[in-house]
Amino acid sequence: MTKNVTANSVSYIPSPYNFVPLHDNVFQPDWGTPSHDCPFSDAISGELEIKLVAESPIYIRGSDPKPEQLRKEDLSEKPGFEEWVDFYRDAAGKYAIPATSLKGAIRNVIKIAAFGSISEADDQYISVRDLNDKKYTNRFNNRKIQGGWLSENMDGDSEWIITPCKIARVNQCKVRDNDLEGLEEFGRLRLGALGERTSAQEKYKCWDEKNKSRSIHFDTKDIKNTETAINLGKGSKFGTLVFTGQPGNRENKGGKYREFVFYDKEETPIPVSEITQKKFLDTHDGNESWNYWREHLKRGESVPVFWIEDTARPEEPIDAFGLSQLFRLPARSVHDGIPPGRNISSLDVADRLFGTLRGEGFRGRVSFSALACIQEPEEIRFKKHITTVLGGPKPTFYPSYLEQPKYQLPNGKLPGKDNYRTWLSPEICIRGWKRYLVSADVAHPEEIRYTPSIPDDKSEGKNYKVATYFCPLKAGATFVGKIRFHNLRRLELGALIWVLTWGGKAELRHSIGMGKSLGMGRCKISITSESLVWVGDPSKKSQDALDLARCCNDFVDQIDSFLGGKGKKDLYWKELFAMANPANAEKLAGRRLEFPKLSQYENEFRDIKSAGLALPRITEIVDHYLVENRKTESGKPALSELPPEAPKKIVEKPFVPPPRILRVGDIVEGVLIEKSARLFLRPKDHPEWEGGTGIRLDNEKGAVVGDRWQAKVDGTHPNCLFTLLKKIS
Repeated sequence: MTKNVTANSVSYIPSPYNFVPLHDNVFQPDWGTPSHDCPFSDAISGELEIKLVAESPIYIRGSDPKPEQLRKEDLSEKPGFEEWVDFYRDAAGKYAIPATSLKGAIRNVIKIAAFGSISEADDQYISVRDLNDKKYTNRFNNRKIQGGWLSENMDGDSEWIITPCKIARVNQCKVRDNDLEGLEEFGRLRLGALGERTSAQEKYKCWDEKNKSRSIHFDTKDIKNTETAINLGKGSKFGTLVFTGQPGNRENKGGKYREFVFYDKEETPIPVSEITQKKFLDTHDGNESWNYWREHLKRGESVPVFWIEDTARPEEPIDAFGLSQLFRLPARSVHDGIPPGRNISSLDVADRLFGTLRGEGFRGRVSFSALACIQEPEEIRFKKHITTVLGGPKPTFYPSYLEQPKYQLPNGKLPGKDNYRTWLSPEICIRGWKRYLVSADVAHPEEIRYTPSIPDDKSEGKNYKVATYFCPLKAGATFVGKIRFHNLRRLELGALIWVLTWGGKAELRHSIGMGKSLGMGRCKISITSESLVWVGDPSKKSQDALDLARCCNDFVDQIDSFLGGKGKKDLYWKELFAMANPANAEKLAGRRLEFPKLSQYENEFRDIKSAGLALPRITEIVDHYLVENRKTESGKPALSELPPEAPKKIVEKPFVPPPRILRVGDIVEGVLIEKSARLFLRPKDHPEWEGGTGIRLDNEKGAVVGDRWQAKVDGTHPNCLFTLLKKIS
């Protein structure tokens, strides 16, 4: 059953992440390339002992291999599963945070705070297949979509060639208005076999099980300006059936009900240029259909493709090609959205401290030990593993990842959906450094803010292909370790100390490990002791040379000098601080700090684009809540800066189940919710909820999809009735 969700179902972009904007230029230190042998005049070497306390559940996967058949079924009972989902362990069998995980977290913050280079971003083409974007649809509307056979070139300079051919459409089944036989009848397939939501590979498999060949005789007839195959199996023309994926059931409004026949292959192939081939590979990286066809190509077989011509370049006529009629277009590279002054190859502060592989490479002068957990595994490990979905939006989701024109606050409403800047726009700029908002204080050591359930697949089972399994450690897990450094200038050491301690801002926290989108990985890092040695010029050593606070001040002064004055960094740092402040997650408790939903029942990514929404900055979102929820005595909004809230200690409290939202398509105790209602059920309304009663819904109150209702429980028998009471705004 398909749920039709209107654009009104989302009023803002739900998101656990946001971005720190980019400055136009990169801070490039001017004191020369660091040496591992010749110390700076103000060089310091030494060691820091640190403690890391997890303030929400935390998880870093170990090195045990995945069990076999991971993507095919639930593996909870498979051999090796418990070892694979366990937290990382050191050689002694103790839980630990590997050095690379801590180094990566600290390096990322230094990159942002010290205005570092973002040139390490993948220089790949972003793919676009978005019917909401007129720039996409116009690209196809203004050009003829042609068919062809992709093969390896054995003779010429190009690696690939495409041999053009003609295309005819063929009905999946008999259509009433033209009474033409379809492939399901002709191929003796089950009625509906080609019209259900499925992939092209599954269609080929279904056809091959009943038929010896994909080749077919047919005639053609022009029906509504479309070359259509008729007289299947008896006509004078000869071609090959080409199936493409079925995004939804054909009975749905606008559903796909035709496939393709490729025929009359031309004699002369067209070479595929190197750049066109790169664009195709970049945009189809990890694509399931391409994984299927790539094996055919390696065996010397031809692959059916659709392509559009670039008439402005007769020497390279193929503009783009793909595996379906409206294929994914290669748009822009991520680097196209980076300000030119930031795309540099010289060393920034983070590169100098931790090393880099860019250019000729550079070995870092700061090293981390693994952080060992001081608690016993049985004491700190979750009682059972978590099964959930961690996948979220990719950079192709331009409402969040690209800077958008002026939008309304608080929800990011654009003047119109046609005002979007997309990856096909002439001018683009990426939003900046992606960061996840740290979680609010947890009420229970095993509390996770949000755990998406495994979606259903087309056979009404669970789609374990997208499942992630892990067994975290509880909030309160404590780790200790060391950071060693050699030949750091005072301000470089200051940068390291500033990031570890957030410049003395006691309310801010770091994030580490998996599950940040679920609120996991929030941690506090503190320096428990330091051992510092002045290795620079003895005459340069002042009385406060080894004072860590003064070193931090040197770093901040250097950033102010780079930006041309005090306070200019605040425009950027305030976004970084806002994402690291647990108080903001508390203030936004009424907002969905989760990814938009995507399933066979709803598609909030589509709804967001249809509604013309952009993602505001985290400070804009928080400030709106402050304006709305904090009033002065006169009743006017108080916009003055609020004093920082003191960090709260984790206090174990009895676990209280969060409010449960029931949606069409949910399965509760084996009962499928099928009515067009969306219920908001408070656990306290039904004290036996945890016992698991079956559900059926009363939909006589006029509920519509997208509404939220308070519910009342009538009766306690296994099929107790939830009656809709009142709509919740």
